[in-house]
Amino acid sequence: MRKLIALIPALALLAAACGEGGISRTTAAIVGGEEIAVRQVQDGLDRFAASDQFDQLAQEDGPDTIKRQYEQSLLGRLIRRTVLQTEATEAGVEVSDADVEERIDQFRQDFEDEEQFLAEVRRQGTTLEEVEEFVHDSLLEERLRAEVTEDNAPTEEEIMLFYDEQQDQFAEIHTAHILVERRGAAERLKSQLDATPPNRLDDTFAELASENSIDTGSGSQGGDLGFVNPNSLVPEYSQAVAELEPGEISEPVRSQFGFHIIKLIDQRVAPFENVRGQIEQELTGEVAEEQWQEFIRAAYRDAEIEVNSRFGELDIETQLIVNASGDSVPGGEPGDDAETPPPGDAPPESPDSVD
Repeated sequence: MRKLIALIPALALLAAACGEGGISRTTAAIVGGEEIAVRQVQDGLDRFAASDQFDQLAQEDGPDTIKRQYEQSLLGRLIRRTVLQTEATEAGVEVSDADVEERIDQFRQDFEDEEQFLAEVRRQGTTLEEVEEFVHDSLLEERLRAEVTEDNAPTEEEIMLFYDEQQDQFAEIHTAHILVERRGAAERLKSQLDATPPNRLDDTFAELASENSIDTGSGSQGGDLGFVNPNSLVPEYSQAVAELEPGEISEPVRSQFGFHIIKLIDQRVAPFENVRGQIEQELTGEVAEEQWQEFIRAAYRDAEIEVNSRFGELDIETQLIVNASGDSVPGGEPGDDAETPPPGDAPPESPDSVD
């Protein structure tokens, strides 16, 4: 009986040392049997909490919010690293130290010297070693994604179907304009055009553009801008054109550049051969993204990931660590109630990135 009584405190201590699902309180997550230690997350958080970056963000959203977001973000990245490294090994995808150094050297070019570069690393609450790990992870994911999505080009039928269904996206207008600085000058030119016989209007417009337009590039071409997508023009210009019929000339239209007198020459849907490459690139990106997300979700499921409830839970769809309640700022220990931040709170900028 005494042995049983003596055993009860020991069992209580053992239970207290474990989290849900058998995860030790010293373990932040288990990924495919590999443990990520709480201390690894805490060390990263401690460095970040001592940084200028943390102070700046904490003034906006509060220190507890920023700390919680950071530790969840860091744990999510450590889990992703483990999952992707396993998949990359199976796929034969590698990243060398030289590859990492080459990418970091690109960051260094934005700074005057190594001292300034390292100062920025410290300001963001990280270390050069962590930057190297982050860059390694990024390169590994880039290369694994390229391997997974290698064969995803859309068919010719899919490209043509997209073109047929998205005609508005490929609308083009052919216009000419005269651009001047002052409204009075624009109104005088418009009066002159109004008084021009129809059979002389095109020539007169071109002459006035050549002589008066401060847009010298188009002015030398009689004001002609050629065929362009209306979305590529300032809103005031494209809105004015939408009210014109081919051959009509607008009243003076003010934009940030001055006052335009616009002539609509023609409008059309861009020829298929002109936009085929654009469509193929867009569809390829959509297919690749869908294929990659399916691959990632399957990889996470296969890894049989367990997360210490102190940090929240894993959302397989987004691969993020989120609060079990759906809030974004719960307490720091399992079972603590969560607080809900004001709408619009955003996660902090990754301190591992180097601007």
